Amino acid sequence: MPIVQVTQPASFPVTLAEALTTCRLNLGDADADVTALIGVATDFVENYILRAIMPRTFALYAGSFPEAFRLTRGPATAISSLVYVDTAGVSQTLAPANYTFDAASDPARVVPVPGFNWPVTALGENKVILTYVAGYTVVPPSIRHAILLLVSQWYDQRGAVSERALSEIPFGAAALLENYRSFAA
Repeated sequence: MPIVQVTQPASFPVTLAEALTTCRLNLGDADADVTALIGVATDFVENYILRAIMPRTFALYAGSFPEAFRLTRGPATAISSLVYVDTAGVSQTLAPANYTFDAASDPARVVPVPGFNWPVTALGENKVILTYVAGYTVVPPSIRHAILLLVSQWYDQRGAVSERALSEIPFGAAALLENYRSFAA
């Protein structure tokens, strides 16, 4: 089931001022470069841990209703809608009373309430769309610090060649992120 990001996060998990301090720079010294690195580091960390850091909306597409929807791009915090195309080809919105959002599971799940069966859908791809919000309401300090470590390292080693050996992800950042990695994808 493909998951598509519908909205962009409203902000980054670390501020420009925090990143400049970590890089030992003054405001105005390299604002554009450091801002770009914050975005790159945030993307890198999200792909490493397989989680959305800042809140945003995702849409999960399915050809029909599965036994349970697994919201693998978490942490999922809310279900916005569950829409499907019925056998007559008409788009229908399923009432929230007909399904349960299990945010405590990892990954979060959406299942029908006991005694309710998922509706039959029209044949074809993407006939069911579950829209949900995912991202931390408060970003864990370990994730924020890992992003700052990456920004600092990449700023210090922004040339194509470095005297120091580069690793895929610095050990310190990897250690900070290990408890947040999802293997649900």
